[in-house]
Amino acid sequence: MAGGTTDTGDSNHIVLNRQGKSYKLGIQSLNQMGLSANQIYLQDGDAIHVNSQSRNKVYVLGEFGKIEPVAIPEQGLSLAHVLGESNGLNSNTANAAKVYIVRDNPKYQYTNIYYVDMQSITSFALASRFDMQANDILYVDPTGLARWNRIISAILPSTSAINVISGI
Repeated sequence: MAGGTTDTGDSNHIVLNRQGKSYKLGIQSLNQMGLSANQIYLQDGDAIHVNSQSRNKVYVLGEFGKIEPVAIPEQGLSLAHVLGESNGLNSNTANAAKVYIVRDNPKYQYTNIYYVDMQSITSFALASRFDMQANDILYVDPTGLARWNRIISAILPSTSAINVISGI
């Protein structure tokens, strides 16, 4: 009756507050269980909160073709999809053997870190089945040569300046 979620609302992260208890709901998770949101009847005093989609992103860092957050659509997002949205790994600097997903778990005092070796062809199949979650961080380490090149690039301007000053 309210007209559904707005363009910025996330229908997969809805909280129903009823008699002091909170129930997390989502259209996608209900559909996976064979249920519909139409089967949930509201009672007097119920409150519904729809989270914003702006909080529903995966953060991409490291050696990618494009470094920017990737929004999670209503149907979900796989690791393979994030790799595609980020224009893949940078072929000049990325170490495909060192791909990490960092997932914080606020309910517990630990963080999960998943490691993927994208040099193996079987990892591509697994990447399409690995579901990303809001606030996951996807990181790709640079190759040893890329790191060395960055160190040398940082040092060379200093050595050039020393040569100019010592020549004066």
